[in-house]
Amino acid sequence: MIYEDVLDIEEERPVEYRNATKTKRFLNYLIDRIILFAVGVVAYIGLEYINVVIPDNQISNYLFGSAIGFVYYFIFEVSTQRTLGKLITKTKVVTEDGLTPTPHLLITRSLSRFVPFDAFSFLGSEDTGWHDRWSKTRVVEID
Repeated sequence: MIYEDVLDIEEERPVEYRNATKTKRFLNYLIDRIILFAVGVVAYIGLEYINVVIPDNQISNYLFGSAIGFVYYFIFEVSTQRTLGKLITKTKVVTEDGLTPTPHLLITRSLSRFVPFDAFSFLGSEDTGWHDRWSKTRVVEID
């Protein structure tokens, strides 16, 4: 009997969460973009310092920014379910069922962010973006 209780405690069960508001989602976006810009500048300067040349054109800039963004979102969300923006707004990423997302879902989520116009997918009545829907995740408020 004690053994069964331990198994129940360790098994993750869905939790009821309230979806984050569009305002909090927008704040997450702004905060994370500011951080990503700063990280990108530091990374670019660091690469220049060690004589790594990145071609100065739109495609290279987009790929460089996307790589930094992917690493930022994936590492933070896989380790804490939160980026720095989500930490500040007290939100986190969960599956559609309210569980902890798997690394596979978070890879899909991180890659989906870089589809052109993903940010505009929030403009409709839906409170989720393409990267939420395609990865079967959502951002929720926590106390």
